[in-house]
Amino acid sequence: MRNLSAAEIVGQVMTARDQLGEWPSPQMAGLLSNIVLMGMGEPLYNYDNVAQAMKIVMDGEGISISKRRITLSTAGVAPMIERCGRELNINLAISLHA
Repeated sequence: MRNLSAAEIVGQVMTARDQLGEWPSPQMAGLLSNIVLMGMGEPLYNYDNVAQAMKIVMDGEGISISKRRITLSTAGVAPMIERCGRELNINLAISLHA
């Protein structure tokens, strides 16, 4: 068990775009329009790699997906939520549970 590297996270986005025929760039409006980071463990416990990957994904010279179209799902690692908002400014989905 280990955390995904930033390259592995970006690689998943690139693979999805490739499978949709959108790589190296979409011919029309892209089919891959939103990204949700979930189901890979707690992303905020792997914050440095997640942040680096999302900066590449959002960069105009990178994959160029708008931060408004990216959502990070968390169980609520409170100390990291503010940092994530300040540094990445992406959407946040918090799971509420007992």
